[in-house]
Amino acid sequence: MGTAIDFLIDISDNMSKKLNIAQKAIKEEIIPLLDFSDSIGIRTFLSIAKSPIVINSIDLGETNRHDFTEKIDKLPIPNAGSPIGYTVKKSLEHLNEVEASRKRIILVTAGVETDGGNYEFEVEKNLKIDNVQVNIIGLGLSGFEEKTAQKTADMSHGCFCNIPLDKGDDSLAISNILQPLKDILNGKEVIPTPVAQAEPEPAPAPVPEVKPEPVAFQEVKVEPITITPKEEEAPIINRVAADPISEKIEEVKPEPAPAAKQPEVSVSFQPQETIIESKVEFQPTDRSQIQFQTEPDSKLASFSSFDKRADVQNINQQLAENNAQIEKLLKKNEEELKSFAIKQQESNREIAELRAAGQKAVATIEELKKLNTNANSEIDRLEKLLGQAQADIKKLTDAQNSAYAEIQRLKKIDEDVIILQDAEEISKNSRKNEMQIYEMLMKRYPGRVIWINKDEKKNMGYDFEIKFDDNSIEYYIAGKGIDQDRTFFLSKLEWEKCLKHSRNYQVYLVDKDNRIAIIDNLIGCILSGKVHPLAGKNQKVKAGNVQFSID
Repeated sequence: MGTAIDFLIDISDNMSKKLNIAQKAIKEEIIPLLDFSDSIGIRTFLSIAKSPIVINSIDLGETNRHDFTEKIDKLPIPNAGSPIGYTVKKSLEHLNEVEASRKRIILVTAGVETDGGNYEFEVEKNLKIDNVQVNIIGLGLSGFEEKTAQKTADMSHGCFCNIPLDKGDDSLAISNILQPLKDILNGKEVIPTPVAQAEPEPAPAPVPEVKPEPVAFQEVKVEPITITPKEEEAPIINRVAADPISEKIEEVKPEPAPAAKQPEVSVSFQPQETIIESKVEFQPTDRSQIQFQTEPDSKLASFSSFDKRADVQNINQQLAENNAQIEKLLKKNEEELKSFAIKQQESNREIAELRAAGQKAVATIEELKKLNTNANSEIDRLEKLLGQAQADIKKLTDAQNSAYAEIQRLKKIDEDVIILQDAEEISKNSRKNEMQIYEMLMKRYPGRVIWINKDEKKNMGYDFEIKFDDNSIEYYIAGKGIDQDRTFFLSKLEWEKCLKHSRNYQVYLVDKDNRIAIIDNLIGCILSGKVHPLAGKNQKVKAGNVQFSID
């Protein structure tokens, strides 16, 4: 089993001034890659008064490059509405019945649904039945239509190629844009990565309490200084001696050394407490233990006073050194505290950023919830529109039935009105025209032409058949003469045959100068305005005939 490819080409007002870009892209980039041994079809679609019209330009099956290219070249002028959803649904239903190893739709559209359909929904629903790949060539799509096309292509493992309108004349740009589709047609299946559904971000984890490490202060120990009086030392007294030096000596009383202040460090985080002690001990401290001499000795008193003052100076020097050391430690600790405070501020800032990120995540989740709610509301609205559209279709169907009944009534009233023509002359001209058309067809399709009326007149709704080698019919052809007003007629049977086989029903027109004009697709020419289903001037028409005029 091969591949089945159904081309769906939008010929609605959406494609106005864009159809030439689509034709260029298909002919230059897509047709050269098609394998015409596969089943390939073309459907064009539009809608009038919200009634969808899908024309099978080429039925899904075997075709050839010449006929396929010819159909693309002769696409009708875009007009009316765009029933994308309805057309995609019909194509999927047809492909579901086709036996093929790969099934593809190539949708060419400018993307605005006008009839209330939803082709994204149709594709998603059909994926449960059959795996049909949908590829979309967009012409200047944007906004909602662009997102819908991308999502539809992704869910069916197809591709979406959007050609900007300003690149319509740039063959290289079009080639690059269509590269994903060309890869698929070349057998390089590209499976897009599905868009992951946004999941709510988890709430930020609680930030553990930052406990500062204890600041270790270096303990400074000051060895106690002990002053022990000499046992035989004379008492210290105020007196006047003969020695001039001793006259200036007064009683020297050792002053108690100031207790070293314990540095107090107070911080909010309660670091480990460290006590710095500085001890100065005086032994003995009780003056009663000091023995005084009863006999004054001026030299002894003088030297003793000098020793005491030297000891006090040493104590003061030691205390000064201790105080300097303590000051140095305090300064170092202060710097460490400042550094810790900076780190604490950075931690607080990081915590604040995490909290802000958490709040942002919560806000995003809330926004997604709102979008979900809005999407549900939009679905409800579209379902209502669908119900209204179905009601409108019913009304139009009723109106169509009423119109048909009115036509039947008018036909009955007008059944006596006939066009006055010479039957013998008409038959003679008809035979002559068919002979000329037969000769032309034999040159164009040698060995494949069947002339229905060759031996006798048969009312089959057409005059010639062009058959394939397998005896299936490629074309039904009606031969007609055209008058000076460029007007021709189809019988009721011919018109019904044309409607049934619109894709391959052709009309060959022979004018008075024996020139032949070919109408390849009468319905398409009517829709494009090249053929008008009306008379060029006032005249009577035989009952059962349909009159047409061409530009």
